[in-house]
Amino acid sequence: IIIVSLSHDKNKELDLSKSRELEQLDNIYHGLIDSYRDFSTAIYDNIIYQPKILELIKDYSIVDTTEQAIIREKLKNDLDFVYEVIKLKNFGVFHFHTKNGESMLRFHKSEKFGDDLKGFRQSIKNITVNKKYYEGFEEGRIINSYRFLFPLFYENEYIGSVEMSISMYDLLQEMESSTESHIDLLVNKEYIKRIINESTKKYYQASPFPGYYTYISPLIESNDSVGHESLNIETLKNLNFQSKNVALSLDDETNHINHIYSYKKAEYIVSYLPIYNVSNLLIAYAAVYSKFPEAEEIDSSFWLSIYRYALINLLLIIIFFIIISGRSKAI
Repeated sequence: IIIVSLSHDKNKELDLSKSRELEQLDNIYHGLIDSYRDFSTAIYDNIIYQPKILELIKDYSIVDTTEQAIIREKLKNDLDFVYEVIKLKNFGVFHFHTKNGESMLRFHKSEKFGDDLKGFRQSIKNITVNKKYYEGFEEGRIINSYRFLFPLFYENEYIGSVEMSISMYDLLQEMESSTESHIDLLVNKEYIKRIINESTKKYYQASPFPGYYTYISPLIESNDSVGHESLNIETLKNLNFQSKNVALSLDDETNHINHIYSYKKAEYIVSYLPIYNVSNLLIAYAAVYSKFPEAEEIDSSFWLSIYRYALINLLLIIIFFIIISGRSKAI
């Protein structure tokens, strides 16, 4: 009975510890998103959404190509300092779009413009039709990103949009550094099939999780890189092997999960954080691999309690026999 009770308490402690781990990781991830949202919103409110900028681009879609080139050049000159600033915050994309969903000005590639983005960018479709703010994970032609898109109006007329984006790789790298973990981006296969192209398909590799690809960023220097020194390729491969049957659901009610695994006398935990796209649909997970000393401490405490109770029982038995033996001699 005592062992059953101790085992129950151990499992309860593990569940609580797992829940705390998930909550902490979720807070870190959303804290990063919040910081990027607040930063991009401040740029939008205080620098971009100003009469000087709005007046400059209001007629872009109706003037000839010569006038468009002049507008692009003025816009680039006026806001190039913004691009330099947001790059310091890890933003890689600063992009203006026309009201029709075409590229107006890419600050990271200003020579490329005029291409229709609606064909492969759901975010551009959404903002062109609904003319409101959007954010979320989205695949691009080369790199997937977490995007923040803001509508632009001049005298209540929609004139286009502006986007600031950070690559998911950079976002998760920042999370790795603050959690001492390794993080893989797992993207739903059905989503990838709809948007993948010749440029991006090489970045998606088979994963141990049914229905998901692992994203290998072109920004990674080596496919053998890991996030934290306590984790190596051999360990990650073993943890993936142990978790190969984990079912990652697209159901909002069951999407927060984690599991504890043992490997070479150490305890690890793999947590899965849901990632939503610009239409607020769950399409990906961040798989966070970490050492989990809490499990080792709980396990040690469990066995210490077992030994303690065993020792107490042994002492009671010895005392009992001493008493019985004493009484027998007295008789």
